Amino acid sequence: MQIDGIADAHGGWLVNENDALEEAACLYFIDAYNKSHGTHFEIKEHRDRPDFLVGASNTSETMGVEVTYLYYDSEEAKTLLGRSSLPPHPDKEKNFDALAGRLNDLLMDKVKAAVAYDFGHKLFLLVRVACPVFNKSDFEMCSDWIDLHSGNPFAEVWLLFYSEQTATFSDLLQIQ
Repeated sequence: MQIDGIADAHGGWLVNENDALEEAACLYFIDAYNKSHGTHFEIKEHRDRPDFLVGASNTSETMGVEVTYLYYDSEEAKTLLGRSSLPPHPDKEKNFDALAGRLNDLLMDKVKAAVAYDFGHKLFLLVRVACPVFNKSDFEMCSDWIDLHSGNPFAEVWLLFYSEQTATFSDLLQIQ
């Protein structure tokens, strides 16, 4: 997987962390999506509003992909990004409802923002579930907790999970 960056004065690469995380998530998504749908999508442009312009290499189909992350809380995000030494794992039994609430808040924020996008193609929302305690099966069992809000401009909404089987982010769950 190649992550874009800019050269610094010493010949190394400077990478905006957020851009690199978004690009990695989008690349994982495209790989899993292509494998499950028999398509040939690839990133055409890393941009803003939406984050990526993605096109099929064998057709003229184009779509936008907006990328976001779901962490249990800000402390978990800091730990997983190497900025804190606190343990990242919440108690799974007691806290899935809180994580689902955070997902709904995140979805509402993304819907509100995306309504203003001036984008003439199909728009996907990708949520990389970064919380290592919860996996695809947790969300499948509780999919009725997810609120996709009226006026949603996204043609499809996907959750991306880490897979123990493939040891990469390759498990997808379409929630719209």
